[in-house]
Amino acid sequence: MATPEYLKNVPGFGDKGDATASLNNRGGGGTSGGMDKLTDLEFRLARLEGGNTMLQFAVGIVSAALLAGLALLIGVQLSTQQQVSSLSDQMDDLPDEINDKIMALTTSFAEVIASARAPNVIEVRPAPPATETTQAPSN
Repeated sequence: MATPEYLKNVPGFGDKGDATASLNNRGGGGTSGGMDKLTDLEFRLARLEGGNTMLQFAVGIVSAALLAGLALLIGVQLSTQQQVSSLSDQMDDLPDEINDKIMALTTSFAEVIASARAPNVIEVRPAPPATETTQAPSN
């Protein structure tokens, strides 16, 4: 089987590399000089596991931060919803209150207009008849 063209310049593949060469001789620098393949793989695996542990820690921190942000967002939304509900109740009562005040104002205006249109009648009653009172002269 022929080596694909894109793998010919990769160490360890194609005409330029040897599959049995040590990891240090493949052009990547390897790890410490003189390590055999098994020790080198164990070292690299340990580094990957350490990186994985750090990745898990970072994912945990980010997840905790997201959950805290979500809890804060939900709390703010519930508070806002309660305020909107209170305002909605006040708005529902507003038309009745306005109607009552307009009716009271209309009634007041009607009374004022009715009293202004009524003729000013001054009732004059005749004076009661005068009665003579006689007093006895005192000596």
